[in-house]
Amino acid sequence: MTDVTKGKKPADQVAADMGKIAGTAITTTARLVIKVLTPPKKK
Repeated sequence: MTDVTKGKKPADQVAADMGKIAGTAITTTARLVIKVLTPPKKK
């Protein structure tokens, strides 16, 4: 690790972090949508 990256992340690292956050958000949203749209199977 160098002092240059201190406080500043490399572009690829930032992109990776954004990808993780976006993926998590999409997954969470998808789960909520599925949970809402899917009728309960308990009868």
